[in-house]
Amino acid sequence: MKQFKTADFWISVSLVILALIALPFKPEIAFFIAYFGIGCWHCIGMFIHFIFKWFMQKKYARSNYHWVVVTILLIAALGLLLQEILWFLAFVMLFAAPIMVLIYTNICYTELQKMKRPLDLLK
Repeated sequence: MKQFKTADFWISVSLVILALIALPFKPEIAFFIAYFGIGCWHCIGMFIHFIFKWFMQKKYARSNYHWVVVTILLIAALGLLLQEILWFLAFVMLFAAPIMVLIYTNICYTELQKMKRPLDLLK
């Protein structure tokens, strides 16, 4: 679990840095990395955490984050029936997605800190 959580955090950070580096040179590539690359990676991480029940109790931020994402997906599904809802959601996600990336990465970092053993803190 600790290895995956470490990889989850560092892959998220790396994708964000890669998107920021690509932004001035190839904005379309940066957009693709930022929205689809990071979004897909976070969905994979969320799925793995859900399957193995890692930090999924109600008291953890990850559980709340999962519910927010499920709600967004349900609204998107409803948007397939009512196109106005889908356009509104796309507009909102244009601004919400970068904030969600920061929140998810912070959740990963916080969980890594909780997993440290007491003797690790002495180093």
